[in-house]
Amino acid sequence: MSSIVLSFVGDQDPCSAKTSQEGSVVTLLRHLLQEKYTIAKVMLLYTSGTAKGAEETKEWMSLDDELKLQSAKVELIAVSEGLSEDPTNLLLAAQEARRGLELVQTSLQKGDRIEFNASSGTPAMKSSWSILEAI
Repeated sequence: MSSIVLSFVGDQDPCSAKTSQEGSVVTLLRHLLQEKYTIAKVMLLYTSGTAKGAEETKEWMSLDDELKLQSAKVELIAVSEGLSEDPTNLLLAAQEARRGLELVQTSLQKGDRIEFNASSGTPAMKSSWSILEAI
């Protein structure tokens, strides 16, 4: 059984410029690996404003000795131009979260789990995971 992680990229990924603490994407992956989960893939949804952070997160995960995630396992997915222009738009965030979930489902194998990171991104992006769960 493997996990596929789906997350938006936030301003604190891969780490906070203010505190130098790792962001929630890296923190979640460390936690899953400590709990002996196998990470099959990480899919990161990013806006034009978080594109650099998405690239840096992908690089961070491939270079970190503890994470040891090959960059091929990390897929970067640009969100719509509309959400990039207005990352607080809840409807657009939910639509992009759903699109991300549909992409994850194409990679699922029997017994795989989807791990959602509801800590990265704008409040609208964080809320979009709960909206998907409710429908």
